[in-house]
Amino acid sequence: MQIGSVLEAVLLSFAMAERINVERKLRFAAQDEALQVTRRLNGELEQRVRERTLELEKLNSRLEEMSNTDQLTKLKNRRYMENVMQKEWARCMRYKRDFAILMLDVDFFKRVNDEYGHPAGDACLKLVAERVNDCIRWPSDQLARYGGEEFCLILPETGAEGARVVAERIRKAVAANPIETDSATFNVTVSIGVCVGVPPQGGSVEAMLKSSDLALYQSKENGRNRVTLYRQDQLGNVAHLSMGRASKE
Repeated sequence: MQIGSVLEAVLLSFAMAERINVERKLRFAAQDEALQVTRRLNGELEQRVRERTLELEKLNSRLEEMSNTDQLTKLKNRRYMENVMQKEWARCMRYKRDFAILMLDVDFFKRVNDEYGHPAGDACLKLVAERVNDCIRWPSDQLARYGGEEFCLILPETGAEGARVVAERIRKAVAANPIETDSATFNVTVSIGVCVGVPPQGGSVEAMLKSSDLALYQSKENGRNRVTLYRQDQLGNVAHLSMGRASKE
C-alpha cells in the first residue's frame, strides 16, 4: 500500500513536472511569437516612418525649390538671388577676390506687350532668359529674374575684363536672335550695367548692386543695347549720376 502510494506520488510528480515543462515551453513559444510579431510590426512601422520622412523631405525640397524659382522663366528668383549674392559677396571680401554684378534689362519691353500682347511678352522673357543662361560658363555664376523684365547675374571671382566679356556675349546673343512667338517674330535688345571689384571691408553688397543699377541706367541713357561697367574704385565718381534722367524702358 505504501509502495503504491509512493509510486503514485512519484508518477504524479513526473506528470506535474512534465505539465510545468510543457506550459513553460508554451509560454516561451508564445513570448517568442509575441516578440517576433512586435519586431515585425516595429520594422513595418519604422519602414513606414522612413518612407513618410522621405516623402516629406522630397515635398519640402520641392516647396523650397518652388519658393526660389521664377515660375515664368524657371530661373531663380529675387529672393534666392539676394541670399546667394550676400554669401558670395562675403566670401569674396574674405578672400579678397573680385566680384561682379550684372543688371540686365530688356529694352522697350512695354512696347512688346503693347504691340504683340502679354503672351508674346511672356514668351519674350522666357527666350531672353534662355539666351542669357546659355552665355554662362561656370557653375558659380548665378542668374535670376530680378523683377519684371530685369535680370541679375553675379560672377564671383571675375574681374572687369571677364565681366565685360560675359556682358558683351549676352548683349550680342540677345540682339542677334529674333524672338519667335505664336503670334509674331520680332527682335529685342538688352542694356546691361556692371559693377566689379574686390568687396571692401565696411562696404555692402547693396551699394554694389545700386552701382550696377546706375551703370544700367547709363547704358539706357547712352542709347540702349550696350554695356556700361563701373569698377569698385570708381564708385565715388559715379555717385552723382541721376537715376531720373533715363527710364528703364
